[in-house]
Amino acid sequence: MEILNKKMMNYLKIFGMLVISTAIIISCRKEANVKIPETDPKPVLVCFISPEDSLIRVKLTNSIPLYTDNSKKYPYEINDAEITISNGINSHKIPLFRDTIGYQLSTRVFPINAGVTYSLEVKIPDGRYLTAKTTVPKDNFPSFNFDIEKTLFDSSEFGVEYDLLYELSWNDIPSATNFYRGVIYNLYSDSILGIDTLATPFNELFESDEGKDGGIILIKGQSKLFYIPGSSTPINSSNYIAYLMLCNKEYFDYHKDLYTNNDVNPFAESKLNFSNIEGGIGCFSAYRLAKKRF
Repeated sequence: MEILNKKMMNYLKIFGMLVISTAIIISCRKEANVKIPETDPKPVLVCFISPEDSLIRVKLTNSIPLYTDNSKKYPYEINDAEITISNGINSHKIPLFRDTIGYQLSTRVFPINAGVTYSLEVKIPDGRYLTAKTTVPKDNFPSFNFDIEKTLFDSSEFGVEYDLLYELSWNDIPSATNFYRGVIYNLYSDSILGIDTLATPFNELFESDEGKDGGIILIKGQSKLFYIPGSSTPINSSNYIAYLMLCNKEYFDYHKDLYTNNDVNPFAESKLNFSNIEGGIGCFSAYRLAKKRF
């Protein structure tokens, strides 16, 4: 009986110590009221130029800082900047075409030529100033082969699903390191929206000729394609279109970062993409283009 009383006393002591510790911890809790300093947004400049494109397009916006709401002072679109493009000999202003489209200039007015270095200068009325340079690849793009095989994977009352196996191949230009980006689009009609043809990108490919200079570059991939009965129907003759870009390293790094970091994980930390803009963030780069419909 005496042993039981001693055990009971020990239990009571332990319980009492837990109660006191809990009370001390609760009494030490204090709500933090920390004011996070406001951060001004950075100007974001995005522009890709090519001899094969009919327009020079510039998108100029403000970034959205974390924990800061200054959208009244810094609207998303920057529509009052002075943008100048130069090839080292001649220069031309790039006017704002429309708020929703951005700044545009026809290449008939200011041509983009292979092998030439171009610069952008951006003056924003609030005092911010941006500059960037890029060099257009000098080589003409080689022809490429594009093959795609579609096999039925599943069919039900909910829709039809296909397995897609595709292959892009071309002869690399024997020179310095070349960079390539491929985008494959699926073309289909939509009876619900009443649109004859829609182009939806379903895959992007990135490749360099490192270790394969002058040889045949082959890219293989696979994807899924799903059709809902009554809403989308494959085009009878040409279902796909492939764009292949011979690009400079800035274009390659920027788009590869966007593709790689397009993370839908809500718990993923934010990532910094490639940027070559002085005074801001974004990308000014160049490419050569070839396309083929299949």
